[in-house]
Amino acid sequence: MRALLIMLITAGLWTLVGCGNDSKRWGELDSDADGDSDGDSDNDGDSDSDGDGDSDSDSDSGQAMLSILKVTIRDFSKEHPDMEMLFPDSEGDDDGPELPTTGLVSDTLGSDNTPVFVSSTGKDENKKGAIITDAKSFDDWYHTKDGVNKEFTKEIKLVETSPGIFEYDNDAFFPLTNDEGFGAEGNPSNYHFTTEIHTGFTYRGGEVFTFIGDDDLWMFIDDKLVIDLGGLHLSSTGTVKLDDLMLTKNQLYKMHIFHAERKMKDSHFKISTSIEFTVE
Repeated sequence: MRALLIMLITAGLWTLVGCGNDSKRWGELDSDADGDSDGDSDNDGDSDSDGDGDSDSDSDSGQAMLSILKVTIRDFSKEHPDMEMLFPDSEGDDDGPELPTTGLVSDTLGSDNTPVFVSSTGKDENKKGAIITDAKSFDDWYHTKDGVNKEFTKEIKLVETSPGIFEYDNDAFFPLTNDEGFGAEGNPSNYHFTTEIHTGFTYRGGEVFTFIGDDDLWMFIDDKLVIDLGGLHLSSTGTVKLDDLMLTKNQLYKMHIFHAERKMKDSHFKISTSIEFTVE
């Protein structure tokens, strides 16, 4: 018996088997007394309190919701033909800014998961002059090319502003510092860039996605154009209700978002959505 006591004390197990009154030793091993040593009382072995065995605190054990979206930023010089373009208006005197111009890109996403150029002027017959120079210049926007643009990977974080509603709202959206890419080029911020996002979600029913910003913004779901805010314009709003898209519930879909900041005036970028982005 003496030998057994020596072994227990040496191993630090004396207080664990009730042979002493040192409760502090127990607390050091498991402060919640549920037996899993994770510091909470849900007995699931992780550090949240939802009891589902993962660490995202959302009470399910399925795919994890993304609060952060990875984005590809391509920086351009202000000398690129599509940057610092004039604002063609109905009178042709370029004194805009203008409302969005639809029809600049195809309604179907390209085979390389980028928008397909259709027209320099789009569908607005009141516009005078090009909104995009041509197909060649547009090909630069979402393809990395030496000497033309410089690619960076960044992140944006969506915050739950009310139950089930997630937002990113930045009225000075300059994801690159003044020293990155082509730099600020004498401007107060690093303008002249494109933004590209590829993510996914499981359609549950009732979700809504809203974008507010400038300049160009195109969003595709299931390879189909669902928000078209092309062109040089003031901050504008585009909204899509997923129930209108004839999607299949509980099916995973891909979402592709393409944005451009082309004019050295304002840069507003806001996402507000009830979509739960998921890891594929």
